[in-house]
Amino acid sequence: METYAYFRFPEQSKATLIAQNSGPVAALRSASELDGRSGFVFAPFAPSDTLPIILIRPDTCKSISINSQPPASGKTTISPLTSRENELGAYTADFNRFHHQIENGNLSKIVLARVSTLVSSAKVSPYTLFCRACNMYPHLFVALVSTQQTGAWIVATPELLLSATEKECETMSLAGTMKAADYKNGSGWTEKEYQEQKFVSLYINSVINQIAENITENGPETIAAADLVHLRTKFSFTIKDGHNVSDALAALHPTPAVCGLPKNNAMDFILKSEHSPRKYYSGFLGPWAVKQSTSLYVSLRCMHINDRIFDLYAGGGLLKQSTLSKEWEETEAKLNTMKNILYV
Repeated sequence: METYAYFRFPEQSKATLIAQNSGPVAALRSASELDGRSGFVFAPFAPSDTLPIILIRPDTCKSISINSQPPASGKTTISPLTSRENELGAYTADFNRFHHQIENGNLSKIVLARVSTLVSSAKVSPYTLFCRACNMYPHLFVALVSTQQTGAWIVATPELLLSATEKECETMSLAGTMKAADYKNGSGWTEKEYQEQKFVSLYINSVINQIAENITENGPETIAAADLVHLRTKFSFTIKDGHNVSDALAALHPTPAVCGLPKNNAMDFILKSEHSPRKYYSGFLGPWAVKQSTSLYVSLRCMHINDRIFDLYAGGGLLKQSTLSKEWEETEAKLNTMKNILYV
């Protein structure tokens, strides 16, 4: 399998290709091991020996045009590998276990993810899917990553985890989700969404205060992301002397937007209890120290491609007032971001 990453920043007309031409990719256990290195990073939700942080060395780094009309793959049918009833049953069991942790006071928030597997009648080019995603989602960060260790993944995400040029950094709190159609029809944000946004923003402010200065916070505001809208608060800051960008990354990931609060308790429960392992979903990816700049995004709205099998990932934050039906509907809406590029 070739080792490469195609990626396109939001609002950009061209993409970038980073490729490693020989040798194994760097497999790292922690953000601190990124110091002094450069390349495209692809990290899982919880790095381990079996799911390491991958760094693709930039032997090739070039700008490319995005194919506006990808070659058709023929008459291809896409169908679910598991019935809706079985998926909902597994999600219901997870929801009850996860929500119980909030009800009994162990956690104030936890994010529950799910996987939906689809199968294609014919093989579809990952690069074709990447081009479709770029054309369909101009406001999102879109990437296609391929390595022997990870397989092929496509991500289309609205959430910036960390951008940095030297010590000047930006990040965001992205929490609270609604269908764009409902928002346009006058549906307002509920207390649940505002509370979820507040949890994440307070967490980000607290952790960057330990390593940064000159912190500014703007938001929350409503932003569009494919067929959804989210609440977003933006942060900018300067890393203090004695700290570096990898310290900021280690402090931020995983944010409560993909994990929960208290962070360590929520992460432990997710790893032990979630029905399907997240793998590289809700991790992060992007160029690290390439041309003196770093731009990392949270791996939301993504899928793993294994020949004709597509594993689609989505999740949502649970609070005390969360209900099964609304959380299921939210994950269904998020899964559509990847389904839309398959059903073209």
